[in-house]
Amino acid sequence: MVKQLGSEGFSTVWLAERINGPAVSKAIKVVRKQNISTEKINLLKKEFSILKTVNHPQVAGFREFYEDNLNFYIVSDLWNGTSLLEILTNGKMGEFTEEDVMNIMF
Repeated sequence: MVKQLGSEGFSTVWLAERINGPAVSKAIKVVRKQNISTEKINLLKKEFSILKTVNHPQVAGFREFYEDNLNFYIVSDLWNGTSLLEILTNGKMGEFTEEDVMNIMF
């Protein structure tokens, strides 16, 4: 893992790069199991199963899932654009035109 990209609640997202072979960058979300309720763990596993089915050009692709005694690890494509959350919180919430939505979705 090269550098931390972000952190929230019980997880941290890291930039990871392949050591051997062609240069490939991925995002790895590390979710700490400590102090997570069984209900939240079940929701997280549900999120993993949903992510595996999503195939859209505006959504970072889910690649792999691992876990050990301390953490869950979610490997996905690296997203270099603006997130939808950033658009909604920094943009003109509630004032999107049809063209705005088309640019975000497609």
